Amino acid sequence: MTIWKKVFRDPIFHFSLIGGTLFMADIYSGDAPDQIRMIEVDQAQIEWMKSASEKEVGRLPTDQELESLIDNFVREEVYFREALAMGLQREDVIVRRRLVQKLRFLVEDVATAQPPSDQKLRGLFNKMQDNFQEPARYSFSHFYFRNTRKDARSDARQSLDQLQFLAKQAKANKSTANNATTDEPPKQWGDSFMMRYHYVNQDQRQIANNFGGSFAASVAGLPAGQWRGPFKSAYGWHLVKLSDKRDSYIPDFDEVSESVLAHWHQQQRDKANEEAFARLQKSYQIEIHKTQES
Repeated sequence: MTIWKKVFRDPIFHFSLIGGTLFMADIYSGDAPDQIRMIEVDQAQIEWMKSASEKEVGRLPTDQELESLIDNFVREEVYFREALAMGLQREDVIVRRRLVQKLRFLVEDVATAQPPSDQKLRGLFNKMQDNFQEPARYSFSHFYFRNTRKDARSDARQSLDQLQFLAKQAKANKSTANNATTDEPPKQWGDSFMMRYHYVNQDQRQIANNFGGSFAASVAGLPAGQWRGPFKSAYGWHLVKLSDKRDSYIPDFDEVSESVLAHWHQQQRDKANEEAFARLQKSYQIEIHKTQES
């Protein structure tokens, strides 16, 4: 009953109900004289007008301005009710959708008004841990060989041989110096690239967005600390060195508590809407007439 109490207090629902009633009364009354239709402006509505005016202009309205606000409200109310009585809302898709949306929001507000306990959220987290799993992340560097070369793939392979040779020499000499790790790679290792040469903590989706799915899958399968390739991307060919990989993991509840709360809110909204629609649908007879195909 709580949901419907809040729905019935909402002005739009109230106006729609009154408008529909008036419309039906007009249909069945024939030439009967118009009945008195009450428009009541109570103190709560006046206080709302004053508050709204204060937020808009930075001060409370004067007595004269308040009278004008009330007059405008009454004017709008009359036109609004008459429009509903004439069924004009049925001809306007935007108004129709807004009214539907408003009713859905009212149902959802009631469903999420009471915040969940920490125990309930932890229980939800335990049931939905896979939804909060952090993906594996990769840090890597690359050299780029554009497709406009005569044979970009072959050039990349030759450069890879040189890089691997230098890496062996550096290891043998116990040296950490390697030009291939600088921010601006020497030209003999490839072409200039429009984006970055080094990427940090990227998941496969992010890598795929920049380079394509096949390239992302190749990076995910690389051993760390070695130049490999060539791998094709949307731009050309690349030599890639994976420097670090963070495995996928499920975070602690405290790390994702806000996300868990967001999931809970969405679940409650969906459930409330489905239950409300199921109850409302029972009061309607629904007939769907389709034109038979020849």
